[in-house]
Amino acid sequence: KAGNVALVTNDINLGDWDSSYDLFCTLNLGGCTLLSNDRFLNRMEDVASLINGTIQIGSTVDAAIASENYGLIEGVNVEPTDNSSALATVAGAVIDNHGTITRCNASLKVSGTTALYVGGIAATSLSTASHSAIIDDCTVTNRVSGGTYGGGIVGQANGYVTGNTFEYGITLLQDKTTHKNIVGAKETSHELHAENNAWPTVDEDLDLTNLTEVENRYSGIIDSESELLASTGVSYNLSSKRYRLAQDITVSSQVGDVAYE
Repeated sequence: KAGNVALVTNDINLGDWDSSYDLFCTLNLGGCTLLSNDRFLNRMEDVASLINGTIQIGSTVDAAIASENYGLIEGVNVEPTDNSSALATVAGAVIDNHGTITRCNASLKVSGTTALYVGGIAATSLSTASHSAIIDDCTVTNRVSGGTYGGGIVGQANGYVTGNTFEYGITLLQDKTTHKNIVGAKETSHELHAENNAWPTVDEDLDLTNLTEVENRYSGIIDSESELLASTGVSYNLSSKRYRLAQDITVSSQVGDVAYE
């Protein structure tokens, strides 16, 4: 019921979970972890709050927390279970955000299918007539790919996307016209405020300002053998360039000499 407060007092393994539940109250995870093979909630109503804990995913989900959020998600971490190949196909936390997501961290890989928008926190974050959509002070630390448009934080947005960090970065061979480090595409029915965000590369991101110091930005992110091979090409392989390996790579053949750092 709206106005009620529930407190989780220990870790709970939900296993194969029914994702059809809507949340109307405040659910305080109490610093504990919910382990699940499915998305946790269907919809968070505008009176709902999910705070202070971790949702750990052990399989493939469309998103870890909810299909729709109209309420508050604060201080919730989203991560894969240990030694799992868990991933989200649409968004790390929420598919459609119309409320507030703040101080959340997502390390769940997003590898989209045919979704129009994909994002490390939300696929879309769109204001309504009565509420501004907000994604603030969140961090994403895994790859975001797939979909028609993608953002390291959110695929399509208006409202507020502020103070976020995409640590992983859009990688070397990802399409920079359709996939961005913070916001993949603007939605124009409401104004977009996107200040104080940071990402690890020199790539431009719409008209956003990158808070990462210029001297600490990489020329590109490499996370596959094909990107490692591409990095030895003429336009990439220069002594003035510097790259970051984002994950372990199995190399099956010699790819060439490198001049970059």
